[in-house]
Amino acid sequence: MQPLTARTVKRAVLALLPVACVAWLAACTGVAELTPVDYERLYDRPAVMAQSTRLEEVPPQVFERFMNRVEAALAASPNVGRLVTRADMARLSVGERLLEQRYRVLSDTLSVVDFGDREISSQLARELNVELVIVAQVVYEPCAHCTEGGLFGAFASILEAGSGELLYRVHISRRTTVTENDRFDELSDEFAAELLSAIDHAIQPKWHRLRFKALSQLARS
Repeated sequence: MQPLTARTVKRAVLALLPVACVAWLAACTGVAELTPVDYERLYDRPAVMAQSTRLEEVPPQVFERFMNRVEAALAASPNVGRLVTRADMARLSVGERLLEQRYRVLSDTLSVVDFGDREISSQLARELNVELVIVAQVVYEPCAHCTEGGLFGAFASILEAGSGELLYRVHISRRTTVTENDRFDELSDEFAAELLSAIDHAIQPKWHRLRFKALSQLARS
């Protein structure tokens, strides 16, 4: 049996792309969030940003515009801990083949089929001294037979790196036909802003929880 490499895993992941596209086309449009944990599991924890794989129907400049905006906002957010960016990973991976391979494989699986590998994420957690993995993706699937056009969408997920547990996910999608670069850019900016707003709301401390905690501590003193 040949050894498993980042390239072979990527080929296997991309082979599943038609399945992922079908799932997107079947999904309801609008905004859908999964928030299985409280903000304490997300707030101010060091994280690494996944290098998402660009899907074929999204132009390169649109993909980079979306990723750069999301990453820059997360890096500057007071609610997100230290963020290891994609540029940081490029520097850290120089001469570190296994680190680069683990990061690439995890990024591919998270951004294309929306699941990760706990063993790989826990290894990255130790190597990078991070607690979370954040992935964001922008998707466009044209549909010539759909009266309302294809599906433009974006999603973001936050995983606990050590356990592989999904802590947060948000999907945003809309039926539309996109043929021009300006329209792609417009939708990219709009969806990035919506994703960031949803993530910020999920991560930021909730005033009523903080008040309750303060009152509890006061009562015990």
